[in-house]
Amino acid sequence: MSDPFALYRQALTHRSWAAENGGAWYERLEFLGDAVLQLTISELLYARFPQDDPGTLTRKRQQLVQNEALAEIAQELDLISLVRLGKGEALSRPEERVKLQADLVEALLGAILLDQGVEVARAVVQARWARRIQDARADPVNPKIALQELLQKRHGTVPDYRDIQQSGPDHRPQMEVAVFLGDEELARGQGSSKKAAQNDAARRALVVLRADRARMA
Repeated sequence: MSDPFALYRQALTHRSWAAENGGAWYERLEFLGDAVLQLTISELLYARFPQDDPGTLTRKRQQLVQNEALAEIAQELDLISLVRLGKGEALSRPEERVKLQADLVEALLGAILLDQGVEVARAVVQARWARRIQDARADPVNPKIALQELLQKRHGTVPDYRDIQQSGPDHRPQMEVAVFLGDEELARGQGSSKKAAQNDAARRALVVLRADRARMA
């Protein structure tokens, strides 16, 4: 009797584990999952935004399928706590964990596609991305760019981001970053990666700076 969970185990197997123990890992399933994700998100955006041109739809899709967006899905499902890693695979850098989490989401979609068919895989995407589709923007504001432009305009300088600490378990780290204007700390931010924490810090700094300007006006 064939193993009914073999595909799902493969989807949660890292290449380091396969190298040490043999067997398949998630790469081929990730290939399939990426295809069904791209198609389903494209169809959902096409239906949700009938006035958008192809370029606008493409930019919205990019935001919805980038690694950080997929990592959020993986964190909701706590996938990284289930992945089979080799003994020597530490995943010490936050960026590595974000990439792995994104890969796991696509690999699981590939496993669902093979196990239960394309309609079930599409239904999973529709359920998990429903709110994100509603909020999709073609040109989301990048808080780091906005803060840099603001500080350059007002002070002729750029923000300085400094790592404060990393906490939480390895499978769900929490980074804390502070953003400075010279020696003045503007704000602190948190996130599951350094990039996310920097964006959060920049977003908070913008709120503070704009509130200060409004009081002075």
